[in-house]
Amino acid sequence: MPKITSNGRNFCAKFLCVAALTLSVGVTSLWAQSNTVYTDPVGFITLTAVGTNGLSGNVLSFWGLGMTQIVTNRGLVGTVTTPKQIPVNNTLTPGEFSAVSNIPAFFIEITSGTGAGVFDDIISNDANNVYTYTDISSEAPAGVTYKIYPHWTLASVFGPADQSGLQGNSLASGADLVIVQNPVNQTYVSYFYNTSSKTGGPGWRGVGANSLTDFSAQPLYVDQGILIEKQTGTNLNVLLVGAVKLGQTVQPVYGTNTFVGNVYASSAVTLTNSGLYTGNPATGLVGASTASSADLVLIHNDATQVYNAYFWNTSTKTGGTGWRLLGANSLTDQGNTPIPLGANVFLQLQPGHPGFNYNAQAPY
Repeated sequence: MPKITSNGRNFCAKFLCVAALTLSVGVTSLWAQSNTVYTDPVGFITLTAVGTNGLSGNVLSFWGLGMTQIVTNRGLVGTVTTPKQIPVNNTLTPGEFSAVSNIPAFFIEITSGTGAGVFDDIISNDANNVYTYTDISSEAPAGVTYKIYPHWTLASVFGPADQSGLQGNSLASGADLVIVQNPVNQTYVSYFYNTSSKTGGPGWRGVGANSLTDFSAQPLYVDQGILIEKQTGTNLNVLLVGAVKLGQTVQPVYGTNTFVGNVYASSAVTLTNSGLYTGNPATGLVGASTASSADLVLIHNDATQVYNAYFWNTSTKTGGTGWRLLGANSLTDQGNTPIPLGANVFLQLQPGHPGFNYNAQAPY
């Protein structure tokens, strides 16, 4: 059984969704002779929540948050002496990255070494260390580099007062929903913007949760796919301004059903270069000579509300091995199928495949 890292996700109520459209990235970097000082490329993408546009019922958009928030702190990891401790070579302000009411506000990424791309939520920090929700000390030996980022939240993506323009309502039944999956237990949590002044005042609320609870600081994990359920007719564009995700990203796939976001600000990710199939079930999807025996990659067409399902064909008899479309001519290679910018894919694993750590590679 492969090791499945949780990426430190503190799964209290959370989860969301949408769709993607355009990209424009501006790059800023500064290099000095003796000390290298730089910032990650910054810019924006436009995520589109598709309206009903004449379709009956509510419609879904499948978003991947293809930008990170701006890096807050970066440096080198020191020698770990205690589980869940990450010593850093910068002097920190105690408590500046700590969780609030057990809700993580920041996460740390290991950016070099064999643990490159591993994330973990930060629970607290002192002047010289951050303390994480899970023990990632084996992925963070002394000398590797790290970055600390703020989490995206309902407020930072959609605005604390729903400045994005999702339809709010005093009841969830009349509002657009932000839906997030907890892949560990395969459940979903939905959020909406409450417009009532009578139940704790306007703000972000959880469907079925106490209407007085404010969920504006609820983290939306950058590597996780989220869904937007919209019931109004017109498309809604949401501008996401941030930093370009660099380097490898380790995304846990838990088995059965997992939404995996395209974390990269690029439309160049395809099935072929995605790395989803490695030939080893411990590190990637299971292939087979028939779709019924293989793991599936479902890519949602938000405009038509239809999935296309793909699998890795292992047979050498029907056009050779490669990516195939379920229900289509098995001779047609589908490897150039894009995983759209700002979108997510829905992975369905075969029974008995417990999951794996998906090592997504930057396409630039």
